[in-house]
Amino acid sequence: MSHSSAFVGLSWSALRSLSPARAPNGPASAILERGGSHETTIGFVPALGRAEIHGHGGSETWLHVIGGEVEEEGWTKSGTDWTYEARILRAGESSTLPLDALHRVRALEDATVLTVYTPAPTVGAERVPWSLMPALRAARWRAGRDGD
Repeated sequence: MSHSSAFVGLSWSALRSLSPARAPNGPASAILERGGSHETTIGFVPALGRAEIHGHGGSETWLHVIGGEVEEEGWTKSGTDWTYEARILRAGESSTLPLDALHRVRALEDATVLTVYTPAPTVGAERVPWSLMPALRAARWRAGRDGD
């Protein structure tokens, strides 16, 4: 078994049979468990693959890197403005995001990520409206990061 399948107690073929949803830029994820109080997913992100900026609505998010290394960028609302933070997460490390936060994950090397949403989201990843992008770019710039 790979490091990811051993963690969740499933064989690689069992994980593949979950029919993961694959994004055009590389990441794939599948729901492991869904109940009223939470949803647990497993995600596979190839090196340099990344998710687009998105939110999970009224869910808090716990992200745990099972294997590999990712950069997680997060945006939280602070009054009328957005605050930006980036962090590198390696195998065994976790992060949390509050309700209504936005984030994206980019794999610095092939990565496997376990994510728990509380409560279970009514919709999967919620795309960020283009009209919000200038405010998010400004938050990155204020934090000393430029570019996309």
